[in-house]
Amino acid sequence: METIAYNSEYGLDIFCHVPNGTCRLTVYDTCPSVMFLSTLVVNEKCRKQGIGTAILEEVDKIAQETGCDVISLQVENNTWMKDWYLRKGFIPVADGYDSNNVIMSKFVLKVQ
Repeated sequence: METIAYNSEYGLDIFCHVPNGTCRLTVYDTCPSVMFLSTLVVNEKCRKQGIGTAILEEVDKIAQETGCDVISLQVENNTWMKDWYLRKGFIPVADGYDSNNVIMSKFVLKVQ
């Protein structure tokens, strides 16, 4: 799996290229303390191969390198994605833009 990260007009785009397709994560609002994630999409044919996990690992590395303390995202309540993010260490911290969504965050581990 090849992972490529680059800055775009929308923020930081992280792409993972795999045999069955390409997956993308866009990181918005990167600042010294909080990185907000948006648009994590893994094609259904590519799921359950560790691609989403690999993308989040890349995000962790970038957050460490840029000095971010927290990674946050918004996800729909009562979906398999919310459960997946819980397994990846994210916790609900606030209501989202409506009652169908929740903001989830996790602390960035600092590597010495």
